[in-house]
Amino acid sequence: LIEIDASLTLQDYSRKKPLEILSLKLSNLNPDSGPKKSINTKQSRPLSRYVNNPSLSDVTFKVNEQTFYGHRIILCSESPVFRSMLETGNWAETSQAVNITDCSPKSFLMMLEFIYCGEIILPLDNPNLALEVLVLADKYM
Repeated sequence: LIEIDASLTLQDYSRKKPLEILSLKLSNLNPDSGPKKSINTKQSRPLSRYVNNPSLSDVTFKVNEQTFYGHRIILCSESPVFRSMLETGNWAETSQAVNITDCSPKSFLMMLEFIYCGEIILPLDNPNLALEVLVLADKYM
């Protein structure tokens, strides 16, 4: 098992300190690589059970015709972009789905997992997916 911890930080000059926007754990998930470490998200990350879960959901997203379920309170607490979009934007008072057109469903789901859980695990064999998630993190976080 190969595991790499990485984080992306941006310098926010108004705060005079680095701002960590994404922390990734990259793993080789090759079935021939032996036993794998797993994170017990139900115990360590209690919000993980609400990732893309319609239970108590109050916002939906459409990404390439695939529907994702979100919770405004969680999204707004973790993302100033979602806060602006969902509190004061076009979707503040509506039940319409928010259309996301700049990513794949897989990368959007991984970004949701990061927002709800605080970390995500990406396979090393898909660097394009990792890059797409980093771009989303830069945009929404």
